[in-house]
Amino acid sequence: MAHLVCLTLPSNIRFENVAGKVVLITGASSGIGEHVAYEYAKKGANLALVARRKDRLEIVAETSRQLGTGEVIVIPGDVANVDDCKKFIDETIHHFGKLDHLINNAGVPQTVIFEDFTQIQDANPIMASKAALVKFFETLRVEISPDIKITIAVPGFISTDMTTPQFKEMHVAYEYAKKGAYLALVARRRDRLEIVAETSRQLGSGNVITIPGDVSNVEDCKKFIDETIRHFGKLDHLINNAGIFQTVLFEDFTQIQDANPIMDINFWGTTYITYFAIPHLRKSKGKIVAITSGSANIPLPLASIYAASKAALLRFFETLRIELSPDIKITIVLPGVVSTDMTTPHCIEKYGSDFILSESVGKCAKAIFKGIGRGDAYIEEPSWVKWLFIMKNLCPEIVDYGLNFLFVSYLKPYFKRD
Repeated sequence: MAHLVCLTLPSNIRFENVAGKVVLITGASSGIGEHVAYEYAKKGANLALVARRKDRLEIVAETSRQLGTGEVIVIPGDVANVDDCKKFIDETIHHFGKLDHLINNAGVPQTVIFEDFTQIQDANPIMASKAALVKFFETLRVEISPDIKITIAVPGFISTDMTTPQFKEMHVAYEYAKKGAYLALVARRRDRLEIVAETSRQLGSGNVITIPGDVSNVEDCKKFIDETIRHFGKLDHLINNAGIFQTVLFEDFTQIQDANPIMDINFWGTTYITYFAIPHLRKSKGKIVAITSGSANIPLPLASIYAASKAALLRFFETLRIELSPDIKITIVLPGVVSTDMTTPHCIEKYGSDFILSESVGKCAKAIFKGIGRGDAYIEEPSWVKWLFIMKNLCPEIVDYGLNFLFVSYLKPYFKRD
């Protein structure tokens, strides 16, 4: 005879109310630390955010404010430095007067066979760190109970910007690297470039250089091409991927010139570097790949200037394709909703989960690489985006109605004007 067992939780088990609590989070600039900060923010906690990257901390802090946090401070520094660690606590206490929760999240991964260390001291920043942490906090829990509670989190494999480049085939650079291409990598963040460069070498790229700089600076754009030609002697493919994303109601710009960086980076930065690359691409019968956005064809609420910058790119490269044919081939990429470190803080954390139809950046990168190899004129990813484009052309009123409904019902409440 079957028995039905009903389990009830003891009445004394309750979730803690963290509104007004002071929470210090290390490694808060990205990954798990960033997202834990957002969860606390939604519950009204006060945050002290700690990491090495101040610029990234400021972004997380601003997103946390929008999500409802009481107050946020950022304290840049390195947890490997004992003086910095003292500073993290001192500044938190000085500002808030107390500390309620300490989230120890900072860490670095490394994938290497132990015997492949060229110097064993190279392992010092990592050691057998996670097992040691578990045992340390299990022991500490006994020592400081019942005054302080300790929770030990043991996550499995989580896709973050630390794990992604090392374990997932996530970026167009990595797809080229696996085929043995030589790479010149350009971005503003030198530290991040070096990580991508090292991963590309491990994946099979024979020669990789990094060139830090800003595509919105015309002199930097000339430098990117000059240093590439100086090092390699030629240029075969130019992948125009640099861009920034911003979600804001157009009328909420406090100064309209605040929109300039979007056009400067997304449009002008791409045209600058393309201008300097054309003579070299003519010699090699090369290719230009322009990564625009689905918003170039579909009106994207809260991103009017961003959509305008991508639409400008689309028309620019369609025109340039005619001017440069047949010497230089141009592929235009129109990605839809792709989960990247630009979209995540702005969209996912506001609405509680990832967009149901979003595509991983790894899958998108693979599709782009395959499309470039085939010589496609256009690449639309995810595949459903092309049908949305067709519907927009055939029944624009229906698409506009649907977007307006989504905006009014789900997006606009998070962007109410004061």
